[in-house]
Amino acid sequence: MRKFIAAVVVLFLLIVVAMPYYTGIRAEEQIRDLVGTYSKIPGIKLQITDYKRGWYRSHVKLELQYLQDVNVANSKVDLSQFKLTLDEWVRHGPFFFDNGMPKVALAQMYGAFELSPMQQKIYNQVFANVDPKPQLTNNVIFAFNGDVELRLNLPPFVLDQQPLGKLEWKGLNSRWMIKHDLSNIKGDMNIDGLKVSSPFMNLDLQNLGLSYKEQSSNDANWTGKGDLHLDKLQVTRGMVTLFSIDDFDATSQNDVKDDILGGQMTIQVKKLFADGQSYGPGKLNTTVSQLDAKALAELQQMAEQFSNLPSQAQAIMNGKMMMQLVAVLSKGATLNLKQLHITLPQGDLSASGTLGLPAISSDKQANPMALIQQIQAKVLINLPAELAQLILQKNNLRQLYQQQRLKKMMVQQQGQQASDPQAVTVPKLLSKDEVLKQANTLAQTQIQNWVKQGYLEPQDKNYKLTIVFKDGKFTINDKPYQPGVMQGKIEQTKAAQVQ
Repeated sequence: MRKFIAAVVVLFLLIVVAMPYYTGIRAEEQIRDLVGTYSKIPGIKLQITDYKRGWYRSHVKLELQYLQDVNVANSKVDLSQFKLTLDEWVRHGPFFFDNGMPKVALAQMYGAFELSPMQQKIYNQVFANVDPKPQLTNNVIFAFNGDVELRLNLPPFVLDQQPLGKLEWKGLNSRWMIKHDLSNIKGDMNIDGLKVSSPFMNLDLQNLGLSYKEQSSNDANWTGKGDLHLDKLQVTRGMVTLFSIDDFDATSQNDVKDDILGGQMTIQVKKLFADGQSYGPGKLNTTVSQLDAKALAELQQMAEQFSNLPSQAQAIMNGKMMMQLVAVLSKGATLNLKQLHITLPQGDLSASGTLGLPAISSDKQANPMALIQQIQAKVLINLPAELAQLILQKNNLRQLYQQQRLKKMMVQQQGQQASDPQAVTVPKLLSKDEVLKQANTLAQTQIQNWVKQGYLEPQDKNYKLTIVFKDGKFTINDKPYQPGVMQGKIEQTKAAQVQ
């Protein structure tokens, strides 16, 4: 019995005393391997600047640098000068406590993002009256098989900078599971809320959540599913609502089978308020199928190389990317609008349809423009009559105001060229009310003509349209498309009114 107890004590001491040293060695190897893997991601540089390994825990400093330029206001900004430093502690396994709960794993890395002296000075000035000061922290769990669990947290805080305004941050939490070879990533992120109030504008964001699960396929494409949810976003000025959106959901998923990629996207919104009008509920559901997965992966590689090329090489790459796009669509790519429905102030708008190409042999891929003749499309639209009237009215307003501007310019030119500017005949310009009235009258005439021609099919308070593109030609409700009738030019409509 004593021998058994002695053996248990020795085993316990071995685990408590010796194992942390061994797992510390393994943890350093895994961290260095992981940094090497992440450093292969184009556009970033991740390196270990300091690693001090102890018996029960180690200290490591990491530096992250973004190598690519970004375009801001049509000018390139070099981000390579901005470096992010992570000051981390590594707790060695195999046993430790994580948030008060026992955990069995190789190691745990935890710490915060370190600021430069100048950044720290600005940070202290901004958050001088906030206690405790907010800090973005990370927590990384390393499994024995090399997988990683990453958590980021930014706790709630209130930043009161009166009279400029007040910011209330409700908190951020995220958790990601990453395979050691970056072949699979899944996780979620949640922002509990953000409230900004100022004399100029107010913003209220409530519960923004993101979750996804992605895996890399054999052809270097990422497949899986992602979800985005927003409870509410509202922007106000005083008591006036400028913009708001309620219960927004977006879901996308894609998959590769036999080197063919397909996917689906669904967007739903309960209510949207903009420009003083309410919209919704609404739903959009689309699918895409028959994409060449290998060709798409090559196209993505070309796109990554594009920004780093000189202008002359970019022109050549543009042509190659166009040819590669044809290869992506060559398996008979199809876009299917399964459902579009939204409630507008003018009524309910709905649509469905398909857009696709037949399978294209390699010998017919040399001329991308010739493929336009092979496109086949069919769209069914149910359009509120009031919306059709409004669209045409706005189009007519644009044309009428353009005519008014041209008349003014002609008068000015004639006045400058004439020997006697007072003798120049000034054409009468329409008032704002007259322009609006004429635009509305012309819109009514256009709709009447379209109904008469068969381009619009009245049904209750809506118009039905079936638009088909086949053999390089458009038809609308089985009637050949005639640009002169459909474009709604002012002169053509006036002539129709006279007749």
